[in-house]
Amino acid sequence: MRWAGDGAMFSRPLRWFVALLKDQVVPFRHAAISSGNVTRGPRAEGSPDIVIAAADQYQATLKQHNVILTYEERREVVQAQISQVAENIHGQIPNDPGLLEEVTNLVEQPTALLGNFEQKYLALPGTCLSR
Repeated sequence: MRWAGDGAMFSRPLRWFVALLKDQVVPFRHAAISSGNVTRGPRAEGSPDIVIAAADQYQATLKQHNVILTYEERREVVQAQISQVAENIHGQIPNDPGLLEEVTNLVEQPTALLGNFEQKYLALPGTCLSR
């Protein structure tokens, strides 16, 4: 993805940078964005501005918004949640480490959900099934 007219590239649009040394903002500018001490909260909470008072408070501040920063903790939460959902319906979770890793890296607020479709939506027309 490119934007800002200066050729900056990143997989997603950059919207802000938090750059702190203790409680002081480390000033810099990249891709037409200046660093600061404000991040945004989860979309489910309306993406509120969250002020990070000091670098050593970053993780605790985001945890107040149920954001899990560390991969290991997120992975444990994902695994526990999907295991509980599967247990509730007497199901099994496939052993797919790659999928677990992908999901862990896609979310900041893990939330396992069980969904279903009405049976009529699972039928395929014959033309889709024939060779």
